[in-house]
Amino acid sequence: AKWHPLKGEYLTHAVRDGIFPSDATKEYLKNRHKESIAIIGIESRPGHENLNAILAVDGIDGIFIGPNDMSTSLGIPDDYANPAYLEVLEDIITKSEARGVPVMIHQQTIETSSKAIELGARFVMHSTDAGLLRSAALEQMNALREVAGGAAQKASSKVETV
Repeated sequence: AKWHPLKGEYLTHAVRDGIFPSDATKEYLKNRHKESIAIIGIESRPGHENLNAILAVDGIDGIFIGPNDMSTSLGIPDDYANPAYLEVLEDIITKSEARGVPVMIHQQTIETSSKAIELGARFVMHSTDAGLLRSAALEQMNALREVAGGAAQKASSKVETV
């Protein structure tokens, strides 16, 4: 994302060591790719275990945590309240923030999104269009069911008192 058109050993040196063929090349690539961003997904236990090495690479603009993939990798699928998951989440956020790299995460519920914010995630993608639409529809339909149920009870009580 940041070093094209470097290839082969030149690319390896740029990524691994921050060494470019020349200062002019480094400046050229910086300007050529100033509109590009590099977001690295940390979605497994090995990704978490290698986070320090990943963050050592220059040019990372963000870290994205995939909660479903991460929790599954930890052996606790979709258990986002599990202390093991929360410990990994907090560690990723702490290490990334120490390097000035913001953390992003996709959560589905108010509880999980709130927890990610509390732990320091700077970008939380909350739910999905379909998920929010479904939630709003359920909330409104349940409210109408309560009204309808109350109306039905009032109607049946009037019938009984007649």
